[in-house]
Amino acid sequence: MSLKEFTLDWRGETLRGELRTYPHIGNPVIQLYDEEGMPYTTASINLPYSLPEGLIVIRTSENNSLLVALETAGIVERTGQTIPVGYACAHLCRVLI
Repeated sequence: MSLKEFTLDWRGETLRGELRTYPHIGNPVIQLYDEEGMPYTTASINLPYSLPEGLIVIRTSENNSLLVALETAGIVERTGQTIPVGYACAHLCRVLI
């Protein structure tokens, strides 16, 4: 997957987002940066196995509003499946960009 950039409005901030792949396994990762270019948060979780093409795991244990913002911006959509991650669950999503 090549690097894809986007902007995301979340929590009153306009963030720059990057969709790329984690090293080694190659699962997609969404990294968000603030207006100064500093890392803000990583929206995805890397699993110890490869995901099918076009799928990403979005963490929601801290705040479900990040997933809602990514959906509203047309970056991802929920598949309806969740994946246990530690003591929480994350959402399996389709990448739309």
